[in-house]
Amino acid sequence: MSKFRCKSCGGTYSDRTPEGGAYFHVCPPEIITHAVTSTDGKVVTEEKRVQRANARNESPRAGISHFEGKWQREVPDPETPGRLLTQDAEYGIVSEGAGRELVE
Repeated sequence: MSKFRCKSCGGTYSDRTPEGGAYFHVCPPEIITHAVTSTDGKVVTEEKRVQRANARNESPRAGISHFEGKWQREVPDPETPGRLLTQDAEYGIVSEGAGRELVE
């Protein structure tokens, strides 16, 4: 089990869940700056929400799945219409974002 720091959102995470399954990090979609209020309850600074640019999304690309320890994809069988064949595939994530670094 390895621990990483996301260079896009700054979050730290393990590549495994506590149960041992694979964990795919996805950055929160927004950067939220919470509102600040004074002691008398007046809002000094409004809440601000900004879409995160360059977010990391380690979810597998569409059409790729993990089965029996291997990354695979289904492709149409050229000889039998409607039938799908399973082929080995390389793992690919949706977006690298700004990358990640090993912290442990």
